[in-house]
Amino acid sequence: MEEVRETRKEKSRLGDFIRKRKMMVLAATGIVVGGIVFFGYRISHAQTIVKAENSVSTTTLKKRDLTKSVSVTGTIASADKREVVADMKDTQIGEVRVGVGDYVNKGDTVLVFDDTELKEAYEETQSEYELNSIKQNQSLSQAQEKVDEAQDSYQKGVSEQEMLVSEALSDYQSAQAKEAETLSSYQEAQNNTRKAKEAYEKLKEKKSKYKSALEKAKKIDDEKKKALEEAKTAFETAEANIKYAAETDENYQTLKDTYTSTYQAYTTAQTEADAASGDYEKAQKEYDAIEEAEKAYEEAKEKENAAKSAYEEASSNVSSRSGQYNNALQTQSDTNEKNEKNISDSKESLSVTSAEVSANLTSQKKQVVKAQEKLGECVLSAPISGYVTQINVEEGDTYNGTDTLFVIQDMENFVVEATVDEYDIAALKKDQQAVIKTDATGELELNGIVSYVALTPDASTSSMGNSTSGSNYSIRIDLTEQNEDLRVGMTAKTSIVLESAKEVFAVAYDCIETDREGNSYITVLEGDSAQSDAKEASKEKRKESSEKDTKDNNANIKKIKVEQGIESDYYVEIKSDELQEGMQVVTPQTTTEAKDTKQKTEKTGFEMPGMLGGSMSQGGSRPNGNSSGQSRGGYPGGSR
Repeated sequence: MEEVRETRKEKSRLGDFIRKRKMMVLAATGIVVGGIVFFGYRISHAQTIVKAENSVSTTTLKKRDLTKSVSVTGTIASADKREVVADMKDTQIGEVRVGVGDYVNKGDTVLVFDDTELKEAYEETQSEYELNSIKQNQSLSQAQEKVDEAQDSYQKGVSEQEMLVSEALSDYQSAQAKEAETLSSYQEAQNNTRKAKEAYEKLKEKKSKYKSALEKAKKIDDEKKKALEEAKTAFETAEANIKYAAETDENYQTLKDTYTSTYQAYTTAQTEADAASGDYEKAQKEYDAIEEAEKAYEEAKEKENAAKSAYEEASSNVSSRSGQYNNALQTQSDTNEKNEKNISDSKESLSVTSAEVSANLTSQKKQVVKAQEKLGECVLSAPISGYVTQINVEEGDTYNGTDTLFVIQDMENFVVEATVDEYDIAALKKDQQAVIKTDATGELELNGIVSYVALTPDASTSSMGNSTSGSNYSIRIDLTEQNEDLRVGMTAKTSIVLESAKEVFAVAYDCIETDREGNSYITVLEGDSAQSDAKEASKEKRKESSEKDTKDNNANIKKIKVEQGIESDYYVEIKSDELQEGMQVVTPQTTTEAKDTKQKTEKTGFEMPGMLGGSMSQGGSRPNGNSSGQSRGGYPGGSR
């Protein structure tokens, strides 16, 4: 029994041990599983944070159409509205030919006054005017005849004096021509005298030299001539001796040699004599040239004196003819002045008569015109083509002369009348394009153009007592296309185009950054590793506030300096020669986003609520205390 009891105790202790071990195993397993679950959550969350850190927003660069505009709300109005009044006080309305809503063309009769009394007044004043015109024109005709007579006398005198002046001028011009001719001859003679004198003086200086040379040449010539005669005589003697000598004579050879030598001496003497004669003749000519130059000089002086006398005579004749011409001009001037005074006096008389006639007739004509205008005003025509929108009188009424009789409006051409506040008015100018929408036309956009921009504010908005915060300015927009659904008074929502650009590179405002020098630039990704480039671009943006502006070390990230152009509500035009369609443009992270991402990435401590010294909350709370079980991006164990 004891053994059985001991066995049972051992089994019981073994069971307790096994149960405890199972509990420990279960507890350890729970810890391990919980740890795995927690660390799996931490790893997943960290990856999410790292992914968020390394991701970057990019946009594809492409060309767009940009428009910068100002929006205003106005009212549809007629392009032309005419309120018609007449200066016909206390006149009865005779006939009204149209009704409200009728369409009339410009010039159509709308209203007629009773014109009985006005016709009588017009006919009476017209008759008086015609009778007085006959009398006044007779007086005017007589005054005109005197003017014509004075003008005839003037023209006759002018012709006579012009002929005398012309003759005197012709004589004077002939004398001037003769004077010019003789002056030219005199100047030419002076020039010839000067040249002859210079030639003579030049040769005169060499006269003694030429004379010495001449005498020497004469002496040599005489000597050579004498030698020639002697050589000729010797030759002739030798020639005679040889001619009559026989060849058998013993002296024949001697005679022959003598003949030969004398012949040679003779020819030599002949040559030398000819040369000496040439030298002598040349010297004689050079010496004779001095006398010829002196003779030419004397002749040139004689011609100069003759030319001088002729010029002085011609000059004297010019003075005489000039006096005659001036006298003719003075006579002409005196005659014309006298005749002009006669014309002036007669014209003055005509002017006085004409003024009196004109004043008299004008006064009566005004009465006729006034009566005619009054009669013409009895018929009121449409000043424009359009619809009659208002008639304020009826047949038989007596018009007071001030009220509007009727109104005509152009219902085919419309404008938008609006006001713009002082903040936008400076940007608006005449001829700017506009787009108009109304409720009646729905989404249909009608084109228009700004035709008027006020220079001063509306009186209602510029007064000191106005409650508005600023002044308003009137503008007008002409519709360049019409729509049959438009009516006067409709509300028009209008967009006025300030600037526009077609097919230009544009990015969102957030994509443009500014460096330390104030230059605008964008960051683009290059190459195939776009995700890696995005990470590097994100890191570079976070470092940029503390680092110097240097070139990006990453070859796949590029900063491009750009010039900003037109701006719309969201996009801004950028300009650079480096831009290409399809580039990936980085949208920079804001400072808050970068800071939050960095703090989340750097946090490494953690707790395990409900485990290892704590208990799990009964509500099964999720991280960040969200009882619904949806994570909001917080940390395990509650919010940071």
